Amino acid sequence: MNELAEKYGRKSILFNCFYCGTPGNKGSITDILSNRFLNVYGATKLEYEAVDYAIVMQDLVDGGIPMTAGRDLITANSSTIFIWGGNPIGFTRPARVTRMFLDARDRGAKIVHISNLFDNTSAKVDEWVPVKTATDAALALGMAHVLIRDNMVDEAFMLDETVGPLLVRSDTGKFLREADVKEGGDPSLFAIFDTKTSQVAFIPRQEKRHSGYGEFAPALSAEGEVNGIAYESAYTKLCKHLEKWTPEYQEKITGVPAEKCEHLAHLYSEGSPTLLCLGDGVRYANGTQSYRAIRLLVYLTGNYCKPNGGSIMTAGITEGMGGGLGGNGLIYDPSIPVDNADMVSLTDILKSFEDPEVQQYKALINAQGNPLLNWPNKDLWRTRFLPNLDLFVTIEIRFTDSCRWSDYVLPEATAFERYEVIDVTDNSVVLCEPAIDPCGEARTAADIWRGLAERVGIADYFQKTQEEWAQALVDQQPEKLKVFPEVTHGGATGAEASVELTYDLLKEKKAVHKATPDIPFDLYAVSPFFATTTGRLEFYNENYTEVGKTMADLDDAWVLNEDDKKRYPLQFFIARHKYFMQGQFTNIPEMEALAYTQFGVALNPVDAQARGLRDGDKIEVFNQRGVMKGVLHLREDVAPGICHTWYSFDETYYKDNCTPQELATPQNAPETTTPMAIVNGKLIQGVFSMVGMPKSGMFIAGETTPEVIFDQLCEIRKAE
Repeated sequence: MNELAEKYGRKSILFNCFYCGTPGNKGSITDILSNRFLNVYGATKLEYEAVDYAIVMQDLVDGGIPMTAGRDLITANSSTIFIWGGNPIGFTRPARVTRMFLDARDRGAKIVHISNLFDNTSAKVDEWVPVKTATDAALALGMAHVLIRDNMVDEAFMLDETVGPLLVRSDTGKFLREADVKEGGDPSLFAIFDTKTSQVAFIPRQEKRHSGYGEFAPALSAEGEVNGIAYESAYTKLCKHLEKWTPEYQEKITGVPAEKCEHLAHLYSEGSPTLLCLGDGVRYANGTQSYRAIRLLVYLTGNYCKPNGGSIMTAGITEGMGGGLGGNGLIYDPSIPVDNADMVSLTDILKSFEDPEVQQYKALINAQGNPLLNWPNKDLWRTRFLPNLDLFVTIEIRFTDSCRWSDYVLPEATAFERYEVIDVTDNSVVLCEPAIDPCGEARTAADIWRGLAERVGIADYFQKTQEEWAQALVDQQPEKLKVFPEVTHGGATGAEASVELTYDLLKEKKAVHKATPDIPFDLYAVSPFFATTTGRLEFYNENYTEVGKTMADLDDAWVLNEDDKKRYPLQFFIARHKYFMQGQFTNIPEMEALAYTQFGVALNPVDAQARGLRDGDKIEVFNQRGVMKGVLHLREDVAPGICHTWYSFDETYYKDNCTPQELATPQNAPETTTPMAIVNGKLIQGVFSMVGMPKSGMFIAGETTPEVIFDQLCEIRKAE
């Protein structure tokens, strides 16, 4: 590191701090110290893998700032719940909400599940709606068509909270402003059609939600002309946009019968308050637009902020209540400028390898994560990334694929061998204490980073022990976290029972509950503003005019490309098996043995028969990126058109064979750029800059970060 830094500068040292998994958890000591080292040393962070961000991007496009509402809203809903694009009742990480959904069903809530596979969630709900892969937007738009057609729109909400009444220029697609129609007019004032005067009037950006329109009474539907400029209200444009999305039209795309589409639209509206639970299953190049289409249903029905309604991310870690510890106070040392470190996209790194005049990146410290297993495409890492590095170091608790490709491996202690503070589970703060000393050559994160710091000249910033860092995380908070020190079955209630959390208290109690309100917290409901151009929910967003994405639509996805499907007619669907453990338990032999029962490739019997294949056949799955061999399992729960396999087995399971990741679409690479992603990247960089976030703290650095985890095609044949 010292030699490379002297020759190429400290920015030539890349850090991967992707925090998914344990002990690399967001806010853990491992996460804090790796980022602290990055910032104090002044290195460059490799951008986070953009795999779960379509929901975040939807928030950004429509609301101007990423937000997530907490899963606790499930606990209070007794009416209607729509689960869309996920398996939260059965999957390992979102299974944190399993009991919440089952309790809601017992309370009488009607639960609908929309997905392309029949899974644990499908088996436990009142109604399962199978939808063809990557066509979710079409179903949502068909439902929106029915809501408007059958007069089920909450017009008061659309007027109060959205850009519905704002006028849009027919020629440019931009919002009509006073400067467009009046000489010397104010470009910051937006046009509406005032029903009191039957004239176009102008209003400022809404700085606070529910501010109203003052003396004006805007029309939700309007079209006309002013000073030679034709206009329509955003809501009128939406209605026209949805005209073609009849239930019959969407059926041709999604496979969902027209009558089922109508039924779902009425159930969603009439079952109010309806809670929409969005999963991360829509991981396609059209993901952002798909989620925009789905969330459009929330706006049209006014469910956005209804108690126990609205929408949540079922797979997110957000509790939605009680706050959290956070580690920024330890990551950004006050004596070091917050912008001392940089961040760079994978796309820009690949470009730099081709141009010696550009910043050269020479080392990767893989502090968290396992990119050689978890990040598509594995071949990109092996042939285009790692060969250009002089040094590859992995810090890990087990010997992973990334370790196998590393020059050095620094073994880290597990949560059973070190102190740790966890505050992202069940509204609790938990102190992990070492049950045993670190085994073999393993060291705690504190010891590893202190050792490196001493050798690169920044030792003074890393002198604490593992427990001292745990204590600092709790006691050096700018605002003390309120907790209930005594927790009985059902939890303590009442603010008078809460106290400030200290490390001494946590050391005594081992686990405490955060002082959460009795009413489930809804971030969307309490947010005082929208950080959009207009200050309103922008189901119509003028920033996407140039790329033709102003409103939600069914965008292209690679799995929907008809030309490619002639060569590779099946979706190559890489997912997690039911024994998947995202963390330190992955390599336990007993878990591996159970997981291996899931090993192989699954196909619907209809697709197998068409290819002359039988259960148990040795087969080859192939596409333009490689060939993967395996054993065929016929399963009725896998929909026709899908070739299903599991991604979490390491490369030793694929001797002389491609892994699933090698057949996957490259992640964040130049070849996966989409017009939507380019605009998204610019917008989110603007938001981060606006709030003063240092570049090394951002989770997206480039403009080519669509999520394409399930977006690849393949064909299957019998192995010779």
